[in-house]
Amino acid sequence: MMLGDIATFAIRTTRDPLAMVRSIREQIRTIDPNQAVTRITTAGQMLSEGGWARERFVVMLLLGFGAFALVLAAVGLFSVVSFAVSQRVREFGIRIALGARGRAVVTLALASPLMSIGAGLAVGMVLSGAANKVLARWSIGNLADPVVLLAVGGVLVIATVSAVLLPAARAISIQPAAALRVE
Repeated sequence: MMLGDIATFAIRTTRDPLAMVRSIREQIRTIDPNQAVTRITTAGQMLSEGGWARERFVVMLLLGFGAFALVLAAVGLFSVVSFAVSQRVREFGIRIALGARGRAVVTLALASPLMSIGAGLAVGMVLSGAANKVLARWSIGNLADPVVLLAVGGVLVIATVSAVLLPAARAISIQPAAALRVE
């Protein structure tokens, strides 16, 4: 863009932009040997000078809050599901005493929490899509990013499965008579 006698160039590179200053100056001199190159900055420096540092801080702060909320949700989900499955140790002991295989007990223990988390994730995805339509006027990007939604869903499913497998593995590893005495 030309502003009077001042020309501004934007150059995209995959390498370190400040390492390319010499070659950029040489290219400009081949076109016009009298052209002075006075100020070379990176896009990050220009954005910081242009007042984008505050927006970047707000984005990082919101990203931190979101990550913290996801960790809290995963820990809470793990705790609740683990407690619920550990309360069923006596039932698992009875099933094993009656001849059920360990795999069938683990499948039984996984069924209810996975159905619950699946229903919760489905409702959450629908609500996220609806919120995206409502909040789109205030947002630049897509709030229903499939990668983010799948990552969050994956974290919650992993927390649920690990919360079920730990108490279920403990329940199938103890003797049925000992499991019946668990209160």
